Amino acid sequence: MEQFESNYGKMVTQLRRNKGLTQEELAEGVCAVSTLSRIENGSMAPSREIFEVLMERLDVSGMFYEDYFSEASLELLKLRNEIMECMEYDRIAEAGDRLWEYKGLCRETGGSDILHEQFIRFAEMLYTLNGELKNKEILRDSLKILHMTRPDFQTEAECLFHSSYTSVETCLINALAIYEMWSGRSYEAIRLLLSLFFRNEGSRGYSSALYWKREAVLCNNLALVELEAGNVSGAQVHLDAAFRCIGRAGGVMLLLKIYRTRRILHQRCQDTRSQLEDSFEIGRMYRYMPREVRQGRSCDEFLRARPEVFIL
Repeated sequence: MEQFESNYGKMVTQLRRNKGLTQEELAEGVCAVSTLSRIENGSMAPSREIFEVLMERLDVSGMFYEDYFSEASLELLKLRNEIMECMEYDRIAEAGDRLWEYKGLCRETGGSDILHEQFIRFAEMLYTLNGELKNKEILRDSLKILHMTRPDFQTEAECLFHSSYTSVETCLINALAIYEMWSGRSYEAIRLLLSLFFRNEGSRGYSSALYWKREAVLCNNLALVELEAGNVSGAQVHLDAAFRCIGRAGGVMLLLKIYRTRRILHQRCQDTRSQLEDSFEIGRMYRYMPREVRQGRSCDEFLRARPEVFIL
């Protein structure tokens, strides 16, 4: 165990230096700088939560933490992944049930730290948003939630394009971009989405499926921002890119959502024929979706739902 801690600390130090990060920058919103220093010199083992966030910020995948995991930690991780999957597939009622279990387990195990609290508030925000129609006031909280681990985050800061983000932080910045779009600030929305786009480019070699999925989501949302700004040609460019990305990432639900955005574009262009073709293709794919994925929603209900994608 001690040898692993020492090797792990050396690895974190090397990866941090390779990315040009100081200890203060890597530790921001995760742990005290003194804690990171002790982890790097091998005198302290990180908690599971800190381990996970450090690996994300350093763009490392394929590392596991079974030597330190408790049964409760494994259950929390399992529930967290299930909540994200339910949100991604719009299984909102099921997500609410899992979130209730997650919060209860946090209370029972004393595992409620800042990272758990941030995830809970993010999931609650999306759960509440599902019952509202384009309620931008709900998304305003995304900045407050992001400040839990990134207290110095500013949308206009130049360092926005150079920071490393966790998966929850990435989703929060994406939600903040959608809030800016709904508020009529297209430039700010595009800037936030592009910061995630360039951040995603830096992780291209680590998990190709995740890379292409995030690329597809960002292109879909960029297309929606361009449509809100009246730039139809720009929206078409981003949608074409989204289709190319989803072809590599896979995922029928995300493909359906991109088709739905293209249908909106054709509505704006008053291209009735293309709009009907999109509707037919969506209906054809939707009929073959598993019942548990559709959750009793009709295709018409899917088409009327918000086109923005919140889970990257």
